[in-house]
Amino acid sequence: MKKELHPEWILSLPEPAIDGVIVEDHIFVLTTKKVYQYEVSSRLLHGSFTVAFGELNSISMQKVHYFDKTGLLITKRCGNIQIYNLHGGIVSNTKLIADPGFCSSVIIDDELFGVISDHTKPEIIEIFELPSLEYKKSITLMDKKHLGPPMSFTTSSDGKLSCGFESGEILSWKSDGTFLNKEIYSNNPLLHVRKFCLGDRDGTITFDSNGEVKRYLNMDFKTIQLDPSATVLEVRNDGKLSVLGNSSGSLRLMSTKSLKTLSVLYAHSKQVNNIRWEKLHFYSFGDDSKVCCYKPYDH
Repeated sequence: MKKELHPEWILSLPEPAIDGVIVEDHIFVLTTKKVYQYEVSSRLLHGSFTVAFGELNSISMQKVHYFDKTGLLITKRCGNIQIYNLHGGIVSNTKLIADPGFCSSVIIDDELFGVISDHTKPEIIEIFELPSLEYKKSITLMDKKHLGPPMSFTTSSDGKLSCGFESGEILSWKSDGTFLNKEIYSNNPLLHVRKFCLGDRDGTITFDSNGEVKRYLNMDFKTIQLDPSATVLEVRNDGKLSVLGNSSGSLRLMSTKSLKTLSVLYAHSKQVNNIRWEKLHFYSFGDDSKVCCYKPYDH
């Protein structure tokens, strides 16, 4: 790692930055009101458009995805889902039958998977076709009240779905809806769950409400205790590095394998809302209306 890790660049926006996505040499940043398009190399503004379903905020826990056949897919905690082309035109929209709790939707191939938080409904995941957002089917779970609200929803490199719950359990399915297994990872609510692949080994890293980080890599297990203020956890595509973003605005860069802290970065003055890895770079999006870009290693 570089001796002192400084941001490659910092981008200031008119509103709090919620999330973003890299499309070739452009970054699309979702704020509490608009989507802004900047050229990455120059940080020049190329355009913006207003998000149609009302003013957003960082509590909404929304996310933006790039769907390469159409454009940008934006989700919101109330269950609204919309696809925009890159010029801001609405392509399609839908709404989950109930809010998704703290989980944003995920994409596998040409399908969108959205979690249902309402324990009175049998549906646990709704599946939609992309880009039409036409409802396809639901994955059901008749007895889910004991699980509590879903807290984190993720996919693995081989296309499996995993959802962490307030109960500390993780449930997993194949993308066709086949139930795989239930695992107990914590006695506390699982705030963040991420699947990763390190070499030829599949792993899981979790962060619970008590600040405990656990990493499972086949039979190898590691745990550390941190301050329980993490708002987001993301793992680099090769599984080697992880970043925790905190409510204070700091970022903690860790080795996924050893959980050793490699650097603590005071990137933002307010809460970190999301983190994105793009090859060797990671981008943090904060309530202080800033986007920070870091490159911790050259390999």
